[in-house]
Amino acid sequence: MNSYKIEEQYNLSGKTAIVTGASKGIGAAIAKGLAECGANVVVSSRKQDAVDAVAKEITEAGGKAIGISCHVGEAEQLQNLVDKTVATFGGVDIVINNAATNPVFSTLDVTTGDVFDKIMNVNVKAPFLLNNIVYPFLKS
Repeated sequence: MNSYKIEEQYNLSGKTAIVTGASKGIGAAIAKGLAECGANVVVSSRKQDAVDAVAKEITEAGGKAIGISCHVGEAEQLQNLVDKTVATFGGVDIVINNAATNPVFSTLDVTTGDVFDKIMNVNVKAPFLLNNIVYPFLKS
């Protein structure tokens, strides 16, 4: 196995990344990995205290990060996420759509239309909307 550090392989200095669903698990690990590679990281999830905790871990390790709470199923909150990111870091270069939901672990016959709508809003519509909001920054 090679003994190299990830930041030696991937230089993201000067880049800004938004990571949704980043308050724990895979999202938090992605946020930390991006920071290790030099990116400014926006840690995002629904609860401000949770995103602040991950952002603090990143900054204490020498990275640059802020926490912005955002429920990705709410279009206004997605716009706010991008607006605050741009105000803080000047743009957006990387978007990781990690937030997702699956509120029912059961069979299709007991899944209601409301549950289906929630799954589609968070897992499909939200990434589409967020990507459209950041597209002007990504294409430049």
